Amino acid sequence: MEKIISVVPALVKKKFLGFSNETYTLIVTDTRCIFAHLSSSIMKKIALDARADAKENGKVFFGQWGSQMAAALNYSQKYKTMNPEDILKENEKNFELSNSSIMNVKIRMYDDQSTARTHYDVIIKSTNGKFSYRTEQDPNIELKNGLGNKVK
Repeated sequence: MEKIISVVPALVKKKFLGFSNETYTLIVTDTRCIFAHLSSSIMKKIALDARADAKENGKVFFGQWGSQMAAALNYSQKYKTMNPEDILKENEKNFELSNSSIMNVKIRMYDDQSTARTHYDVIIKSTNGKFSYRTEQDPNIELKNGLGNKVK
């Protein structure tokens, strides 16, 4: 039975000229990597549900906003308990790469002085092509747990 090893949330892929983007969660199993697309409709539902829950618990604006942010980040954790095939079928934009097709994964950290934030570029080279993403969460541990020495 296929086993989920690690989950990397909030990988952002820039689209046409950087004016828009798509967000994915990367689920690494013992045989493949599944990229689960986080659609805007799912994001809106997560935000509305979190805000309503925070409001019911007496939180005001900043408490509601914080709940929305936490809910979006925690959404990806549901994949740890799902069947990989169900994850793949969840959204038509979801796709997979076999682990054997991945040649290497490069992670580069950047400190953005203008925003005082750190971000990470994740570049996956495979026999199917090159896949580039950006995230604000350090993906090193999760990627190394899932893909071992392919991560540089």
